[in-house]
Amino acid sequence: TASAGTYTDIASATAATYAAPTATAGTLYYRCVITTACGTVNAGPYTVKVNDCTAAPTVTQGTASYTVNKSATAPSLSFTADLKGGAATYQWQSCATSGGTYANITTNGTSATYAAPTATAGTVYYKCIITTACGNVTTAYYTVFVNDCFSVSDAEGHTYTASKFGTAGCWMTQNLRSTWTMQGSTFRSIPKGINSGNVNSPYYDFPNASVDTIAHPEYGLLYTWAAANVGASATETSDPHVGIASTRQGICPSGWHLPSRYEWNMLAQEIGSNPALYAVPQTGLTGEPAQIAGAYMKSQTAVSGATNGYSLSRQTGGFDALLVATVISTGNPVEWGQRTRLWCTASSSLDDQAPTAMMVPASNEFSFTSMRKSYKGSVRCVRD
Repeated sequence: TASAGTYTDIASATAATYAAPTATAGTLYYRCVITTACGTVNAGPYTVKVNDCTAAPTVTQGTASYTVNKSATAPSLSFTADLKGGAATYQWQSCATSGGTYANITTNGTSATYAAPTATAGTVYYKCIITTACGNVTTAYYTVFVNDCFSVSDAEGHTYTASKFGTAGCWMTQNLRSTWTMQGSTFRSIPKGINSGNVNSPYYDFPNASVDTIAHPEYGLLYTWAAANVGASATETSDPHVGIASTRQGICPSGWHLPSRYEWNMLAQEIGSNPALYAVPQTGLTGEPAQIAGAYMKSQTAVSGATNGYSLSRQTGGFDALLVATVISTGNPVEWGQRTRLWCTASSSLDDQAPTAMMVPASNEFSFTSMRKSYKGSVRCVRD
């Protein structure tokens, strides 16, 4: 019988032994009715499972690639398999490269599904070997990228979105609004006083609201050179193309620093070379990467007036630079919605000026320009 139901006689099967057929895959149950002058007894049941071993097991892979934030819920790697009627064992393996030597996973690695860990940033590749009596099959590799560049918090508890921009590194995608800076080995509050009439204030909040209740957190604060660059000097060069990264933390959170002109240029090169990754691509924009990067770095959100920007939102990995103006020596903001200036660490040859990265609506270009250190500009930080 095919189940534990009613048994039927097998024709001509009247010997003490029986050779169960194997031509058809599946499971059948047998018993033997033994009759003597003293009575009748049933022997069995006997279970015979016939595997279809005309071919090895086959497998159809599930989702093959995952991107998850660090410490997020583990992605479950899975597949569907035709095991040809045979019981299977499973062994998941991992490797740091897709084509390298895979090693068995010894913890929770022998089930049909595997929860890939997310505690460590980076990319890991996984495979599963499925073995039955008919043979074995190995899945294609699964790629799991654990992203640790998605947010950063400052000493005051403000959280900012962040994104990875290729070889340019991990950058904040929001303007800094911290009023605490590292002084020695301790974070301390820099002096307050942000009224537009207070020319000597170290920072400014548009439109003259109390820094304790910032009206537009997405705008960030505008800082003087001294407020942004407090701390040890960095070894730098005036040439933005020479590969010197900043070591100046300044007002940035621990583990992050103010970008050098070289780092700003690396960012512009990455975004201008790969706009589809970070922005809405446009037709008709021609030129070297830095000559078009400004269009792809500026936010599509207008602060005031036109933005000429195509950056993806900060939540989707765009740089999303808002045109939040500059505060000049009178203490008032100028060119609100018409440009943004973001501090670099390198000093210029003029003692009272320092370089900034600048973007304006009228141009697609990302450029560097000098600004008086007493003026106030925005701050973006890059991870060490």
